[in-house]
Amino acid sequence: MNTEEILKVDVSLLDYFLILTVIFTIFSVLLKVTLSQEKMDFDAVSHLAFTILKLFGYGLLAGLIYFYAHKGFQQIDVLTLFTFMLATFEAGHCLSIVVSNLIKSVVGFSNVVSKKR
Repeated sequence: MNTEEILKVDVSLLDYFLILTVIFTIFSVLLKVTLSQEKMDFDAVSHLAFTILKLFGYGLLAGLIYFYAHKGFQQIDVLTLFTFMLATFEAGHCLSIVVSNLIKSVVGFSNVVSKKR
C-alpha cells in the first residue's frame, strides 16, 4: 500500500477532539460528584492507582501525538487520528475518575473534621 492510498485528514481535527474531551471530562466530573451519594471507597485504592497510571500513559500518548502532529504536518493519517481520539478520551475518563474521587475524599474529610468540633 502506497502512502498516497492512505486516507489523510487535516491536523486541526486534533484541536476539536481535544476541546470535546475537555468538555466531556468536566461534565463527567460534575455528574459524578453531584449525582453520586456514595463516599470514596478506600478499599479500591489499588484500582485508583492503576487509573492514575493509565491517566499518565494515555495522556503522554495523546500529548506526543498532538505535539508531533502540530510540529510540521498539514495532514495526518486516519490511524493516527483514531489513536489520538482513543488516548484523549481514555485520559479524560481516567482524569474524571481521579478528580471525582479526590473531591469526594476532600468532602468526606471535611465532614469528619466538622463532626469532631
